[in-house]
Amino acid sequence: MNERIQTFEEFFPYYLGQHSLPATRALHYIGTTLFLASLVAFAVTLQWPYILLAIFVGYLFAWIGHFFIEHNRPATFTYPGWSFISDLKMYFLFVTGQIGKHLEAAGVGVVAEPVAEHEPTITAEPQPDPDPAPEPIVTAEPDPEPEPTIAVEPEPTVAVEPQADPDPEPRQE
Repeated sequence: MNERIQTFEEFFPYYLGQHSLPATRALHYIGTTLFLASLVAFAVTLQWPYILLAIFVGYLFAWIGHFFIEHNRPATFTYPGWSFISDLKMYFLFVTGQIGKHLEAAGVGVVAEPVAEHEPTITAEPQPDPDPAPEPIVTAEPDPEPEPTIAVEPEPTVAVEPQADPDPEPRQE
């Protein structure tokens, strides 16, 4: 961008274009949620470290998205005030489910196909699925090799006959 943007109305579509990938926006939403939670923690406890935490987590997640996912320079470096306001606006548009129309208006995430092809067809009879899921391929795997068994032969039994008593008592008749 060679010339500076003069109005916020021009800046916001540019800002959305700098966040074209859903993962980048998701990291912004996480960072903004943690930023707001840290501000609430500060308001409840009045402990100043929460302010530092808010700034740290807000920028940490956003910059990870820009440097490692989107691979662009954060707009904060050039337009710090408008970037902060735009981040909050993008967050609240996401939370309220209105982000899609703003992304489309900014030319972010627009599908190359004409929209008319995606309009639903209303008919009295159910239409077959034009792209049915493929049937799963079932392959029969051969049985694994049986485990070798070790045959254990029983030990031979030795028959022991009782021995006669060496001193039998005489019988009395």
